[in-house]
Amino acid sequence: MPLAPPGSSQSPPLAGVFRRPEGGGDAARAAAIVARLGSEADYDRAFASELAAIARGAARSSWELRRVACLALECELLRIDDAADLASFLRNLRLLTRSGRRVQRRVVEEGFTTTDVAGFAAELRARVLRFEWIHAGLARRDERAAADFLAHARHECFLTLGRYCFRPREVVREIVARVRQTRGVPYHGAVNAFSRDEMRRGLEMLPRYERSIVELLMREPAVYWVADATPSEINALIEFPLGTVAMVVKPPGSDVEIEIKRAGTRGPRAVDCVYKKPGAAAALTPLHHYYGGSFGRLLRWELGQGSALARLWRGAYGGEAPTSRIVHLKTVIDVPGPRGDMSLVSYFGRASGYGDGYAEMRAAMEAAVPRLESLRLPMPANDPGGFGLTGKWIAATAPEQALVVNTSSFRVDRLAAYLGADGLSAYFDLPPDGARRFADMLLSEVLAGYAPPPVEYRTWGGYLDAAFAVPENRRAADAAYVDALRQLGDYYGFFCSVRASSGGESFVGRNVGLRRVFRGGAWTIQTIFMDHDAVVLSGRDYSYCDAEEFLDRTFFDLTHMAGGTVRTYTRGTVGALKAIYRVGDAVAAEGLRALKAAFRARYEGARQALVADESLQRLFRKDFAVGLRDWDDLLRHFLAARRDNVPLENWRRSAGRLLRKRGYDAKRIAGMTRMMLDFALLLPWFGFLFED
Repeated sequence: MPLAPPGSSQSPPLAGVFRRPEGGGDAARAAAIVARLGSEADYDRAFASELAAIARGAARSSWELRRVACLALECELLRIDDAADLASFLRNLRLLTRSGRRVQRRVVEEGFTTTDVAGFAAELRARVLRFEWIHAGLARRDERAAADFLAHARHECFLTLGRYCFRPREVVREIVARVRQTRGVPYHGAVNAFSRDEMRRGLEMLPRYERSIVELLMREPAVYWVADATPSEINALIEFPLGTVAMVVKPPGSDVEIEIKRAGTRGPRAVDCVYKKPGAAAALTPLHHYYGGSFGRLLRWELGQGSALARLWRGAYGGEAPTSRIVHLKTVIDVPGPRGDMSLVSYFGRASGYGDGYAEMRAAMEAAVPRLESLRLPMPANDPGGFGLTGKWIAATAPEQALVVNTSSFRVDRLAAYLGADGLSAYFDLPPDGARRFADMLLSEVLAGYAPPPVEYRTWGGYLDAAFAVPENRRAADAAYVDALRQLGDYYGFFCSVRASSGGESFVGRNVGLRRVFRGGAWTIQTIFMDHDAVVLSGRDYSYCDAEEFLDRTFFDLTHMAGGTVRTYTRGTVGALKAIYRVGDAVAAEGLRALKAAFRARYEGARQALVADESLQRLFRKDFAVGLRDWDDLLRHFLAARRDNVPLENWRRSAGRLLRKRGYDAKRIAGMTRMMLDFALLLPWFGFLFED
């Protein structure tokens, strides 16, 4: 696919972190569109047709102007009160069937519930009205309405009708114009049929518009890297979120997010070998020595574990798991360097390829490689053969890049930081109007329904206080918090039922995201669980995780989810959600009840499925389902004894009789009872599972 120069203002002036204001010859045309919208109150069929043509790129309209026209079309849609005008409008967007009696079937994939013209139009209006204040401001002729409208139009994912106006190939052209590319090769050598099937399913679960964009990104034999032209502004078409080494694509008119994992760092070198940060006393953890990129072994492990979790969820409950999905892997051949694109060998192995600091980098590599070679990882390293240090480094890291779907850049910890009293300091130094828009944008992402507060923006904290004081926002926040905890309970109950553990990684705030999605014809908040490279399924990966390690890792999962002490105190994902939604004690208690009820239902549902479904049983060791039953019965017995103050020795004897009847020998009985005692502080948390 030929690359075109950027056609939008998304090339930022501040080292690739923000976008320039609109300008050029189309600025006057955009202003004229906004002025006309503000001066007219009724639907204008001819004007709507003209806007649709501009939005689709007629007369070589610029990308900026097309976005403004696309948003203007939403205003026109909201003004339609005649069936003939509605049919004409939908026909201009090519949404009607040939007969004109129904809407194209593909809209059902996009969260709509019907192809009936009137029913679809009602749901489409509801989708557009997510940002009702943007359209209402023009109607009221607010003094800031035009500027707010044009600023809003810069975010392609906000343009509901954008998916019907911007072709996938055009979208990808805009994306690749803002990134760097080097050579890569699709990697399938270690991808088995099981994982390949789940990769295919991950693609198929996408609406066809987003699927086309992903497939175009997959088609290129290229690895994508952050560039100075890649914005870090939230909700850009292609975004390099602050504090990450990934890029995310947010397609026009879409609630789907596509992650490019990992995409390097800004500056002359996208990737590096770093043993420890300047001034730091301790070395980085081994898996961070390859700085800016992904270890191939971990990506393949994440693919396998994510595939297993998706298959287990689908088998136990039907539907798709609320998890991210890798749909494509590429082996990295070249990386960007200060002297141009270089092969991995030339970049890491030659001073002429790496440039300044080569000696320091090689010293870091000498320290890092032994740590990586001795690191206990679930996937074996490549054989470095007779190669020297560079070969061992490349064999140990085996760099790859993944395309991931069903993800969210709105990680809970980042949202909690932004929505704090001084949250603007975690983003950019924005002028008052920019800060107000940013606050409205964030709140519209975490609340299913949001209305800006009727106050002047003076301070960040004051504006957020006013926003949460709006009654409808307060109700939406309370409902969203309870539902988010219910979804946490759903996933954690499933996770524990299949004996998955992650040492906290699957439940820490940086790996749990929120996303506002359009489902069933309405907006709702979805919780997404990401990054499965630390997941171990004890019943599948027993050689990598014994029972004691599983319980240790489960303790970390629970603590990072609910809060507690892991070396130091952590508020957990639940605490971060409390900070985001600012809930009171009564709502916090309701949320905890919802979490436990959901946990119990999902736990029991998966347990019953594992007993009844032979295809699920084949995903585990032969004795797994029976072992689950026996452990749960022993735990119930243990918790009842603690509750009734049964002497320890009496419980031991009683537990031994229970397990002997089920065929356990003395050694296994001793091991299981000792495990109960060793984790006597953790296990009572799960007591609600056995309450009547």
